Amino acid sequence: MKNRISTPLKAFLLLFSIIVTLALVSSCKKYTTPNKVSRIIVKDSWRIQSFFFQGNSITIDFASQVFSFEEEGGVLAKGITGNVGVWDVGANKNPAILYLSNFLNYPLMTLNDDWTVDSASKKEIKLSSGENSLSLIKVGN
Repeated sequence: MKNRISTPLKAFLLLFSIIVTLALVSSCKKYTTPNKVSRIIVKDSWRIQSFFFQGNSITIDFASQVFSFEEEGGVLAKGITGNVGVWDVGANKNPAILYLSNFLNYPLMTLNDDWTVDSASKKEIKLSSGENSLSLIKVGN
């Protein structure tokens, strides 16, 4: 005697398994690795697209500023001689952390923080730290 499952029940079970699989896959957050952050950040120059500090937008304070991140860890700013700060990524993978420090003058000193890398692509890097958020976009092509 064959074990028969009705066609509507088969369709329901198939649909249910697809929904459960999609829910499990979408709930897994992918993190950007420290190596990827390091590779991306040193390739190009970046400007701040948006910066919220302590709940207020301070993007305008960086409107004309372009940053370059050196492989040795220095941060250069267009029009300013020498390093204006330093950067590093730790070994954290879930999530990667971008450490910005040694920025001394306002508004640059607002960059000093341990930033969680929310996403990093060749064109944009999104960072957050508590209520602060920072979005960098690639300058040029």
